[in-house]
Amino acid sequence: MAPMDDDTSSPERSSPPLAALAAYRASVRTAGARLRDDPRVRAARGALARLLNRYPPLPPGPDGLWPRIAMCIVGLMAVVFAVFFSSYLFAQHDAFLTHAEDLGIMDQALWNTLHGAPLHQTICNIVTDTNCLGDVSRLAIHFEPILFPMSLLYLVAPSPKTLQFVQAVIVASGAFPAFAIAWRRLRSPFAGLVFAAAYLLFPALQAAVTYDFHAVTLSAAFLLFALYFMLARNNLGLIAACLLALATKEEIPIDVALIGLSVALLQHRPRLGWGLVGLAAVWLGGELVIMHLASPLGHSPTASRYAQFGDSPGQVALYLLAHPLQVAHDYIFSPDRIYYLRTLLSPLAYLPLFAPLMLLIAVPALAINMLSASPAMYSGIYQYNAEIVPVLIVATIESIALLSGLGGWIVSRTRSRISMPRLLAWRASMPKMSARRVFMVMLTVLVLILSLRAQRGHGYTPLAQGFAWPSITAHARLAERVIARIPADASVSAQSDLVPHLSHRRHIYMFPYHMDDADYIFLDVTGNLYPQTLAVRSYIDQVRLLLTGGRNHVVFAEDGYLLLAKGSGPPLAPADPWGLPPAFYSFTVATPGAIPHATAIRFGGSLELVGYDVSPAPVLYVNNPYLTVTTYWRVERPMAPGDTLEMVFTRSDGSAFTTSDFATVYWRPLATWRPGEVFVVRSWPLLITSREVGTLRLGARVMHTGASGARAPLPVVIGHATGLLPTALAHNTVGVFDDIQVMG
Repeated sequence: MAPMDDDTSSPERSSPPLAALAAYRASVRTAGARLRDDPRVRAARGALARLLNRYPPLPPGPDGLWPRIAMCIVGLMAVVFAVFFSSYLFAQHDAFLTHAEDLGIMDQALWNTLHGAPLHQTICNIVTDTNCLGDVSRLAIHFEPILFPMSLLYLVAPSPKTLQFVQAVIVASGAFPAFAIAWRRLRSPFAGLVFAAAYLLFPALQAAVTYDFHAVTLSAAFLLFALYFMLARNNLGLIAACLLALATKEEIPIDVALIGLSVALLQHRPRLGWGLVGLAAVWLGGELVIMHLASPLGHSPTASRYAQFGDSPGQVALYLLAHPLQVAHDYIFSPDRIYYLRTLLSPLAYLPLFAPLMLLIAVPALAINMLSASPAMYSGIYQYNAEIVPVLIVATIESIALLSGLGGWIVSRTRSRISMPRLLAWRASMPKMSARRVFMVMLTVLVLILSLRAQRGHGYTPLAQGFAWPSITAHARLAERVIARIPADASVSAQSDLVPHLSHRRHIYMFPYHMDDADYIFLDVTGNLYPQTLAVRSYIDQVRLLLTGGRNHVVFAEDGYLLLAKGSGPPLAPADPWGLPPAFYSFTVATPGAIPHATAIRFGGSLELVGYDVSPAPVLYVNNPYLTVTTYWRVERPMAPGDTLEMVFTRSDGSAFTTSDFATVYWRPLATWRPGEVFVVRSWPLLITSREVGTLRLGARVMHTGASGARAPLPVVIGHATGLLPTALAHNTVGVFDDIQVMG
């Protein structure tokens, strides 16, 4: 076959295009070289590199006397933190303000570990929780192997206070890496002091420390040490800190894996970085196997918090990928999640947002909290934020390093181009301080101011407005005498706040769990009813059934406490409807001189509100959201059967909510009140939410049942008062006796 006329392989026809292409490539290379050599381009590339936060090695800290003094001050701050919170937590425990979930659980698990049942717990919430698996190892619910070595402390000091002390000390130690990172990165001992203080003052961290004991709270210090060792290029320290953090909870492998990726990709240390990723992967696989074997369900029951997305991790992932806009609307940009993010970011002036690669380490933990169906996880006031806090602290330091560098560069470039008399005069007044350092100091001071402001509004120290030290009442001391009557080897079903004082036994339950077969039942009808806080009537019915069912008998009844033992027995007071002696009802009657705030609000012609009290303080914070109101009533003449009291809480927008659940009224109805006596009506702790932020007006009304059965409020007549002048609302049927400020 003859060759075609348009053969393009001939040299004569291909050379011109190839030559043109070569010339074009050469011109591109020349232009690229010129662009790379341009000073403005080099500066922009440098700024971009800093923006990407590539974790350069920490420079050595400044030498001299001042850094050593600053380190001593940090040590003093850590000691003060540990001593204060240990003392505060001890007082909480002695005042019976700690809980079955989770101090009682943790205490029993460690005690059982030394008594033949490693990490076993029998405490659970059978009413509203999904974690009630019976007598199981904690490894069925959470992976916390650090509890094994901690149990050895119980050989020396077997007490819930041991856990509280260890938690306060370990968390306090995180001040040292916070100081070291800021001191070395920002080249300023002052900045180191500020960030040590910002860490210790962080409200979300203090909330985790003060809420009983949780192993994951320890991760705040461990992860902060890990981040310091990562930045300082201390490989052994990094591995050790990561191992300690891994041992505190099952999701920490994600944090460690992201730290490993930062080491591999941003610090260009692939062997160590990928080694940490592998360690996290192996740890995660091992813990899933162990939890599968330990759990009757084959997995942790906490997975039900994400059941709205699917029944398995794969289904959850597919749902999130398939519905990104809906998830963003419902779980990221919803008002309660935005408030949660503000709670975490505002104490640090939102500066962590300028270090996105560091902040990325906290994103999985944030997602776990924000996507949960449990509001506690995105409330900002429990242990769920402990692993997030150290990332926010380090991200803020990195952001200040970036912003101060950029600010100094902008000032220097601007000053070299145009005349700025004011800037030059300001610069001349500080000849020894560069513009970069000025920006660093300004941003650091801003963090200090906002940390103190956050502590004032949301903290857990005397710096917080409305702070109150736990009060150990005569009622709490009476509980200790009751506990002494319970044999050490007996199984007990008790209310939540009584459980941590009884948890050194093989079988301890949170009432109403195992109330039918426990050897003893210990109740406080005036105390915290959790998990039946929203089912008071159910709780009262259960207690009355125990008193009349014949399967248990009362061995002690005083000031609202009931101790019942298994088996039948004679009633302590046969004439009483429930077989209870007069001493049981002492919580309903006021003692002389016990009325703290006197008032005079008459309801009809039968009943007068003569005083009140508010606890914990007249200024309430949503991060400490429980309010107890105590009212004192004098009976003028007998009340009609069916008459009831209601407390009315009026919000700033005019809406109101009411409660008629009071231990006094359940056990001594108004119709049984004797004229001339003063009775005490105390609310169970009321949950205050962000909806109540503002002025919350406290009031009361009395509902009367007429002969026809119709119910109507009695009219209010305002009398004399000391302090706040009472007012009447709702057509003179609600007597308002105080206002409190609820801070968001």
